[in-house]
Amino acid sequence: MDLPHYLHAVLAISAMLSIVCRLKTMSKQTRARVRWQHALLFAGLLWSVILPTEYAVLPVLAGVVAFLLLSADRWRHGPPDGTTKPAPLDDADLRHVAGGRRES
Repeated sequence: MDLPHYLHAVLAISAMLSIVCRLKTMSKQTRARVRWQHALLFAGLLWSVILPTEYAVLPVLAGVVAFLLLSADRWRHGPPDGTTKPAPLDDADLRHVAGGRRES
């Protein structure tokens, strides 16, 4: 196995482990669409490790496209809740957070 193949396997397996950790924390209250996103991305990564090298990128791309398509409705009218920065702090909040010191 040469370096690019080795890197592909290591990165794909690392991503799959990350997805497994996320899937383990999901419950029945997690939207089915979110569970499907992660499951399809996992499947694409798994197939990319199993398939012959020249075709390995195709299932990864299919998993990424499925992930993005399944979340498209959340992004239709702008960034979904939880993806934007909080509003700037006012002076009272800044004193509470910074202990009375204003940072420049």
